[in-house]
Amino acid sequence: MEQTLRTRAAYWLPGLAVLLTGGCGSREDAAEGDLSKIAKATLGKEEIEKLAQEKGVPGLRPLLKSEKSENRMLAILALGNLKGNEEATQLLVELAKGPDPEHAQFAILALGIQGGPQPKQVIEEIITKSDDPHRRAAACRAIYEMVVRHNDKSLAPLLDTALSDEDPKVRSAAKAMKRNIEHWEARATTSTPTQPEP
Repeated sequence: MEQTLRTRAAYWLPGLAVLLTGGCGSREDAAEGDLSKIAKATLGKEEIEKLAQEKGVPGLRPLLKSEKSENRMLAILALGNLKGNEEATQLLVELAKGPDPEHAQFAILALGIQGGPQPKQVIEEIITKSDDPHRRAAACRAIYEMVVRHNDKSLAPLLDTALSDEDPKVRSAAKAMKRNIEHWEARATTSTPTQPEP
């Protein structure tokens, strides 16, 4: 049975604990640590950012070849947190356009997390030209990340186009991301302090 991108990401986030704490042995053990030991950990955006800063591209690159898919996916998401790092961007672009559909989905999401001109160009290309509906759905999620992390709404109109995509997964992702952006904008509006009128 196929798991959604969001479900898979939630499953793999606990793996960050092994990567961040160094595991319980050698450096290789830390990268290949037993995720069942930390299954109860709850980690999020800050922990992925910390992993990215601590490991950098040199530390994340070996994890992309890990035998454990959860370590590969965590490394991909961490690469997305290396904003402005050309080497990280190139790795993500290669993965986004590569043959492995699961790696591609996470890389597309990571490009949205990273933001910037080249990631934006790749996301636009994927949502408008890819034959793979899973990649197009991931591009919808990447657009959401660009909006909420970088306040970059330039690709948001592509979600409207995706609402009429031939594949229901893409339509569903576009609808959900449009709704999430609307909620984010509403929260941002209500949490912005207003200046009293003179």
